[in-house]
This record gives sequence, structure tokens and C-alpha cells, in this order.
Amino acid sequence: SSTRIAYSVPEQGNVHISIFDIHGRQVRELMNSVKQPGRHEVVFDAIDFPSGMYLLKMGTPVGNRTAKLLLIR
Repeated sequence: SSTRIAYSVPEQGNVHISIFDIHGRQVRELMNSVKQPGRHEVVFDAIDFPSGMYLLKMGTPVGNRTAKLLLIR
């Protein structure tokens, strides 16, 4: 029940990645640290999460991104 989330950052800066439930509540913070330019990965272990739709929100120095995650047990 885990997945690797790959991302790239073009310049050094703080990267913040969090998981939210469909009600907008933050259920897990995956990353909140300064990263060097390049490709990185973070693991989302969903062993304690029920099936359903989740949102992944990522903030970097150059912008923000949101993605839907569907967890099926």
C-alpha cells in the first residue's frame, strides 16, 4: 500500500508535499524541506488509510501542483 512520487525541481528551494482527504483535511505531510535542483522521490505509505480519493498538493519555489490519488484496497 505504498507508492513512490517522483518530482523535479529546477532550482534550490523549499519543497512541501502533503496528502489531503476529500474534505480538505491534511492527513499526511510527506515532505517539507529544502531540496537541491534535480529529480527526487518521496514514498507515500497508505497502510493506515481507507480506500478512497485523496489529493496530493506540492509546493515548490516555482509553483504549486495538485494531483488526485485513488486508493483501492
